[in-house]
Amino acid sequence: MKLGPSTGDATVKDLVGQVQRVIQDICHNWLRFEGEYGTLEDFDHAAQKVTPRLEELQLFRLQQEAKSVPELIDQKEKSHKKSVNGKRKTDSNMNDKQSPAKQQKNTPKTQTKCMGKKRYEHIT
Repeated sequence: MKLGPSTGDATVKDLVGQVQRVIQDICHNWLRFEGEYGTLEDFDHAAQKVTPRLEELQLFRLQQEAKSVPELIDQKEKSHKKSVNGKRKTDSNMNDKQSPAKQQKNTPKTQTKCMGKKRYEHIT
């Protein structure tokens, strides 16, 4: 994959995460291989090489998560502000009157027959 000026931060973060997972998988697979097929000395040698690398990866991941927490909070606040601003505003004239749906709901009903079926009409 070619990185250029058009790639965004999310793409770079995704690539870094993928590289970290590959390195971590290689380290664990090497340890598993030496544990199953190698000698004790081979396993010790692999553990000495792999342990510092896994610790670096864990430290880097924790640093990235610490950086991303304030960004996530900012994004949540922005989305909350957008949703609050996007809600329908009440009209000052509508505060005194009921909406038409509520007027219909609260008005008394009378029963009339229409072609043998009962039908409700609103009294206005």
